[in-house]
Amino acid sequence: MTDDQPQDQPTPVAEQLGERYARVLTLVERCSHAVDAGNWAALDDTAGELSEAANVLASSASAATREPVPAEPRAVLSTVLGLKSPPALYGYLHRA
Repeated sequence: MTDDQPQDQPTPVAEQLGERYARVLTLVERCSHAVDAGNWAALDDTAGELSEAANVLASSASAATREPVPAEPRAVLSTVLGLKSPPALYGYLHRA
């Protein structure tokens, strides 16, 4: 965290990771709904989106490894929870 970054505010890197991680979780949820409904066309579309979103998340994670100050996990997860509609899957994966 930089000197001008308030401690309770996520860094831009943490925000980006959180937003992209939330997108992946949302798409996993949509894949699950498509399987439950037997909607293979929706699964095909959503799985394609998931693949792209996972690649974007991987690129962000790779870029984060080159940052002089690492993103704090708590800040990344806080970003996810701060979204207008956090993915429901979040609660299953990240219990307090």
